[in-house]
Amino acid sequence: MLFCFSLISCKNFLDGSSIKKELDGVIAYEKAFKTSVRIMVDTSDYGDIYPPEAALIKGDTLEITFTKKKDAVLKKWLCFSSDLSQIIEDAVTFTEESKQSFDSGLTQYKVKAVLNKDDLSDIVIKPKCYLSTETEPPEIKTLNIARTKDDALNGTNPIKLSDYESDATDYDWIKNHHVAKSVWVYFEGTDSSGCDSLTVTERLTFDTEGNEVSGAAETSKEIKKFTETDCSACFEYVFDQVSDGIIELVFELTDVAGNSCSSQTSLIKDSIVKPKSDLSNEVDKQEPDKVTDRSRTVAEVLASANLTEDDKLPFPWYFIFEGDQTPYATAKDITGTKYYDRDEWTIEKIECWTDEDSSKQQLDFEFTKDNEGTLTTSSIDFLRKAYEDLYILITLKDSVGNIHEHKMDLYKSLEIRQCVKNSTALVLVLNKSINERASPQVGVSYRLAGKEEFTLPVKSNVVNFDKSAGTATVTGVKIGSKTYEISELPEGEYKFSVQGAGKTYISSPWIYQTTAAQELSNVLSADDIPDFTVTAEKAVLNACKRRVKVHYQEGFTKNKDFTYVIQYSPDSNFASGFAYSSQDEFDIYNAAGIYYFRILVYDQEGNYLSSDKVQLDLSYDNIPPQINIAVTPFPEKVVFDNLVVTDSLSGLQKDSENNVIIQYFFSNKDLALNSSAIDWKSVTMAINILYWDETENLTVYKDSNTQKNLYLCFSDNNSNYTEAKIELGTPSGESPQFEYEKDTGLLTVTVERSLPAYVQYLKNIDGKNYEWTFINDRNGYGNGKYYTLTDEEKESFVRVWTDVSNYAYFYPSFDNENYKLADLSAGSRGITVFTDQPCLVQTFYCSYDLGQDASDWINRGFEAQRQTEKTSFTYVIDVNSIPYSNYYTTVVQFADGTVVMSDVKQNY
Repeated sequence: MLFCFSLISCKNFLDGSSIKKELDGVIAYEKAFKTSVRIMVDTSDYGDIYPPEAALIKGDTLEITFTKKKDAVLKKWLCFSSDLSQIIEDAVTFTEESKQSFDSGLTQYKVKAVLNKDDLSDIVIKPKCYLSTETEPPEIKTLNIARTKDDALNGTNPIKLSDYESDATDYDWIKNHHVAKSVWVYFEGTDSSGCDSLTVTERLTFDTEGNEVSGAAETSKEIKKFTETDCSACFEYVFDQVSDGIIELVFELTDVAGNSCSSQTSLIKDSIVKPKSDLSNEVDKQEPDKVTDRSRTVAEVLASANLTEDDKLPFPWYFIFEGDQTPYATAKDITGTKYYDRDEWTIEKIECWTDEDSSKQQLDFEFTKDNEGTLTTSSIDFLRKAYEDLYILITLKDSVGNIHEHKMDLYKSLEIRQCVKNSTALVLVLNKSINERASPQVGVSYRLAGKEEFTLPVKSNVVNFDKSAGTATVTGVKIGSKTYEISELPEGEYKFSVQGAGKTYISSPWIYQTTAAQELSNVLSADDIPDFTVTAEKAVLNACKRRVKVHYQEGFTKNKDFTYVIQYSPDSNFASGFAYSSQDEFDIYNAAGIYYFRILVYDQEGNYLSSDKVQLDLSYDNIPPQINIAVTPFPEKVVFDNLVVTDSLSGLQKDSENNVIIQYFFSNKDLALNSSAIDWKSVTMAINILYWDETENLTVYKDSNTQKNLYLCFSDNNSNYTEAKIELGTPSGESPQFEYEKDTGLLTVTVERSLPAYVQYLKNIDGKNYEWTFINDRNGYGNGKYYTLTDEEKESFVRVWTDVSNYAYFYPSFDNENYKLADLSAGSRGITVFTDQPCLVQTFYCSYDLGQDASDWINRGFEAQRQTEKTSFTYVIDVNSIPYSNYYTTVVQFADGTVVMSDVKQNY
């Protein structure tokens, strides 16, 4: 009985205490998946480490003691796979708990390592070290440069590593080094202490005219970071330089000890597509290089062929595209003069439509192509139906893959289908609407009784064209020195024609008026009013228009003596917003919602009857967003003073937090908006994306202050988009010129080319924080721009810049006394600034190292924080304001003009 009671008491005791929970935890821990960990150093020359091994589950903390020897340098802690073949990111979190140095030169580190993953069976932890005595540079074992990734990886079709000399005449060298906007690179390197990084530096050395470029800006990119003794990388290098010409590339491999080696080459960059084109339209089949008379236009050639509606005729065209003028322009012959070995363009494809909408069915035809010397010639033979619009797109490609699209629009001939005569005018009804770019003319030929025939153009002041309706209204004809109204024309024969100017229109057939007194007397009745329906083609994004077509009742035929006009409007009463078309198929611009249509039938006297109205729903958003922009360009950023973006139909494209999605990029190129020059879906144009809260001002940061244009794209939820281009000027890199009169407080800024000047002072916001604040115009404009500073502004740092300059800083009330202190010292708690005069301290950051020139950081870096004082103080850097992995430095500007900066660091 006593034994049973003891067991029951023990069970109750375990159930009601923490001992059971602890026991359950031990059991669960023993059952959990464990990761086997080895802890090691690469060599005993670096030091000793303890413990040598451990077994951990996710969340466990391992305490590591690393005793580093005197000549070793600790770089970082890393976690590797068990065979050391790869680094495992985020598997372990390392925290340095303590660091103790001894007189012997040894340094002991206490480090805590926390395991973050539960799916690793075996890992290796080790400190990445190198010897401070290591001076042996790394070695670049392989450097393959090619035009394709496969060639770079396989070492096939390589671009040879060699520099360009201005007197080079080797055609093979020119052809081998001719590239477009980018190259592919495969790289292998090695170093006994461990490779650290690969950097590519780029510089324009010769322009496309063969002139040496002195003082050209260099750009550097860190391509990849390494951790092992052997390293490799395969990447596409896209040129930073906007200009074409000879580009020098330097590939530099740096090891963990700071030693480096490099290899370089020169390349001919050819990315600006500028072929010269000429179209020869000779009827005979002369070879293009033998054609001497190119004065005849397409219109004249087709007119001479006397085509009719039913004719089909094999018609030869010769398209002649002269070679690219720039790719080899830097090469010279043995006499030292420049020569141009023109690049050959090949015609990749030719597409042809009978409708301006390229989504429609293409016209079937065949063409052949051949190359002759520097001319790329293609002869196109196809069956061309007479009197049809032709929209032709010719796609050409040069030897390095640059694509150029050449467009040609050949409009069908104008033809007079009807002459409506009334007492005051002749209305010539044409077979089609007239293209807005055309400048048509009316011609008249007359023969009076007993007189010879005369032909002359009708004066512009007595003819009026309605291009969209396709009509020409003639109110008078000049005969001799007198202009006659239509009702006063002398008895005789008259014939009129309408023809287009230039290359787009063909002379139309003549029509005849037998006598001046002739009147047409058909009577308009209800039988002439047709029943009809209206359909719309599928909407095209970003087109801002819909193509609609009128379909008449079966068996209906238009009366040749009447004029049929289609009226359409979003207003059912046709009281506002209405328009007309004389064509049965036409475009309606900015169409959205219900539209109403009716047909008006006019007789010769101008009387008309109207059909019943029909309606068509054109609801579809193909209208892009509307934008209104005003900006202030800073050297390092663009601030939007005003940005209004609206889309009343499908709405602007936004993210999950209701921020407007904006695509943008900077470029020194002058690119045409709404053209193939800009591809917002491209992966090679370095398209950036930002998310804008419409309640806040927008700021876009530049990569450098040399960027000329900012391009933006705003999209709606139906994929329509609107592009914008903001011209930022062409910065000279120099500081602006200004004068300051201390007695009067008058600041005068000399402005180039009437550009605006910008002036800010450092305003004390709350006794501790300072903000750059604009100084408003107070004295207008003269030879320069004038400002009168207030007392508050005089006791502050002021900065001045223009659209084409860097910043210039000064302290207005500085008294030029003999100040002695102007320096800084970096310590563990921050930066100590030694000063007995006003000073401005700024921390700048950038995604890459801008070097040791303070002006580069001031004008190209991003300002993270600022502080101004008049006595020595300690300045603490807030590293949380600096993006991870970015480089940063602190610059101190003193009132006497002294500028000092701290060492450049990287935020890790």
